[in-house]
Amino acid sequence: IDDAYLIYVSPAGDLKAVAVLDRDSRVVGRSVTLVSGLRTEAYSGTGQYQILEDGTLVYVPGRNAEVASFVVIDEDGEESDLGIEAAAHVRFDFNPDGRQFASVVEGVENQELRLYDLATGRFRVLDLDYRIGQPLWSPDVSTLAYSRQSDERDERLYVVEPNAAGGPRMILGGPTERPWMHMRGYLDDNTLLVGSGTSERPAAIVDPMAEDPEFQPLDLLSLFLAISPDRRWLVHQQQGAPGVQLDPWPARDRSFEVDALGAEPSWRSDLELVYYTLGEAVRFYRVRLNPDRSPPLDEPVLWKADPRFADTDGPSYAISPDGDLVYKRSP
Repeated sequence: IDDAYLIYVSPAGDLKAVAVLDRDSRVVGRSVTLVSGLRTEAYSGTGQYQILEDGTLVYVPGRNAEVASFVVIDEDGEESDLGIEAAAHVRFDFNPDGRQFASVVEGVENQELRLYDLATGRFRVLDLDYRIGQPLWSPDVSTLAYSRQSDERDERLYVVEPNAAGGPRMILGGPTERPWMHMRGYLDDNTLLVGSGTSERPAAIVDPMAEDPEFQPLDLLSLFLAISPDRRWLVHQQQGAPGVQLDPWPARDRSFEVDALGAEPSWRSDLELVYYTLGEAVRFYRVRLNPDRSPPLDEPVLWKADPRFADTDGPSYAISPDGDLVYKRSP
């Protein structure tokens, strides 16, 4: 304000001001709280306020929109609560046994990999670091795989057995120019599907149990991709743009458009896939596969529309072992 005051939002959602005493030497006064409980969109996102020309402060009261609860949508579109606390959940995955839920939770300084007991809502922290990638459970339920970064150029792939003695074990990684491990599927003990978030690196498959794991690149640039549980189909979103495609796997000798505006496809079963489209309300769709037809796709069926769907960093929803849709709902 008139070069005399600096206004900023703290991670706790307080709108603060400091007097600029000397710009050349960068001397400022003590921080003063103007408003507590300001609506913010994330820990590092925009605060909902404006300073008018006459100095009037206009703001929206609320809280960090990233701190939100999970909603569960069943087969018929009926809603229920997942039963765990509201938090800044950013990446998550169900244990295939349906009793545990792994979630990466954003903190003020670090991210925590939490393991929730869905019967009690309680959690324990398995790991924490500057950034923790998408957690994925192994099919035998014993192992959780995830990537971890201590800084932007040092990314490593870890596995941990949450119910066994011992901590996380690093199996791959080190200093790198770009983040590159966006895990999208843990198909069996020897097969991890890794998506690509950059144009320089293709999606790949890696064997986490190999003595010296290496990436086997796929001829595909896609962050959001998934192989069907029966290993017959690959569904993927175009790099950096909407559009869901279906290919036979592993041949990939044909490609079928599922929805030109679709995003973040995943599998609900061998023959049913899920995706959403953006708009005033996010709209989730289910599509049945009919392998005896060409194209092998039935018409999409609307599952749920929700204007309060909360997008997250990475996959923004999960399918429970019972086939329910689970996502964060903004406050």
